[in-house]
Amino acid sequence: MTTTLDALLARARAEHDGASSRSSELPEALSASAVRALEEARSARAAGDAQGETVALASLAHQISDSWPHASGLGAEILGYVQGRRR
Repeated sequence: MTTTLDALLARARAEHDGASSRSSELPEALSASAVRALEEARSARAAGDAQGETVALASLAHQISDSWPHASGLGAEILGYVQGRRR
């Protein structure tokens, strides 16, 4: 079963691959950071570490809010996911 977190990670990896070839809306450093944070969150979830997952996602959400282009579709999806988890 694919979770939303898995889908976001797959999309972030695709963005990162696109950033490497200049077909992405995000600079490569931002997409690489997103991949790392989402991988960390997924690993924490798999280990049953809800707090670790929350910390990784919160850190990424702050980075998106502070540094990402406002028109980033991936950024909006991640922020929506993080906000949904808080409810």
